[in-house]
Amino acid sequence: ALRTQRSAATVGTGDRRPFQTLEFLVRDWAHFAPGSSSDDGRAMMTQHLQQYMDPAVSEAAGSMEALSRMFDDIDVWGLPHPSLA
Repeated sequence: ALRTQRSAATVGTGDRRPFQTLEFLVRDWAHFAPGSSSDDGRAMMTQHLQQYMDPAVSEAAGSMEALSRMFDDIDVWGLPHPSLA
């Protein structure tokens, strides 16, 4: 946590962010529609991430704004629940 605080404190001192990429992996996602493709799942995960990054929708927008200042790229991937795949 201290390292993250120090990195956050240095954000804004230049054009370069302290970290390159943050990738979330959502495991056992039970909301994939039957017969959906991997592209459909990818689109669903991306839309889900955007909900958290939108300050008009999310209570966590402040946290996402801080993460956006620290990382060049924030992405999300999802894996379907094994028994539902």
